[in-house]
Amino acid sequence: MDQGREGACVGYGWTAELLAEPFAPVQQPLVASAESYATLAYRRAKLVDDFPGEDYSGTSVLAGAKIMQEDGHIERYRWCFGVSDVRDTILTLGPVVIGIPWYESMYSVGADHVVSIGGDLVGGHCLIVTGYHPEFVIDGKREQVFRWRNSWGASYGHDGSAYIKYSDLAALLRGGGEACIPEGRRTPSFDVPLD
Repeated sequence: MDQGREGACVGYGWTAELLAEPFAPVQQPLVASAESYATLAYRRAKLVDDFPGEDYSGTSVLAGAKIMQEDGHIERYRWCFGVSDVRDTILTLGPVVIGIPWYESMYSVGADHVVSIGGDLVGGHCLIVTGYHPEFVIDGKREQVFRWRNSWGASYGHDGSAYIKYSDLAALLRGGGEACIPEGRRTPSFDVPLD
């Protein structure tokens, strides 16, 4: 999916989580296309977040979780309290929705599809963490990494996904990030298949 220029990453992050279901989903009634649902979920999340008004770009991961629960896509949600919780959740339950500080260098990835943290802080961003590798080779050195899925289309990283070092994700979470675990997922049937 591609959110385009709209700051709808929370809606797209949560919708991507629904689509990344690692287990056979319990299907719900047909809903709009995944991208139109993501945009609508984002707009609705702005109505329940802690920020005054609606004239701003973005919203919180918590507000997105509330919308997913309200729509019956998840039964409940809880939080990771550090990078080891994210790793353990990925390995045992499935994807984790994160909201993290976003730096200039993170808009692009290296030849090995690894994101590095650098440059100025430009805001925040929501995406999903979909995988963990304990010995990914970066510049000839084995590193723990996570794979995440972005909402900027297939041109980001490798077909929309990239890797981030374990230590870098830990730093982002300590620097004001949040990681949410959806439980009791019920994936909707979208009326338009995704490529």
